[in-house]
Amino acid sequence: MKILENILLKMSNLGAPQKKIIITLITTLTLNRGKANFRNLSRYSYLSEKTYSRWSRRQFDFVELNRLAIQEYIPNENIKLAAMDCSFINKSGKHTYGLDNFYNGKQSKAEKGFQPKVFLQKTLG
Repeated sequence: MKILENILLKMSNLGAPQKKIIITLITTLTLNRGKANFRNLSRYSYLSEKTYSRWSRRQFDFVELNRLAIQEYIPNENIKLAAMDCSFINKSGKHTYGLDNFYNGKQSKAEKGFQPKVFLQKTLG
């Protein structure tokens, strides 16, 4: 996780304990099988559920982490394109904000659920 450590060193607003937690969290998420909840994370790491719960209340700038990673490892002369397509989420009910009919790729048809969000940006930074 040297790459992650190098990027976190550039994030000046983080203390050493938070850097350690973020490294453990991201490492554990890559190894985790099943749902990513506090109980499962604690099974695959040395941290307890309570520790994950406490640290999850703190702010962390994941956008900045990703921006620094892209800046560090993709040359500036390259065109950068970022896209995110969230999974389709089934939802019943009538009063949930954002609920409508959207295309569900898994079922190959439009269904009631949440809209996949798409974010495109030609250059980051």
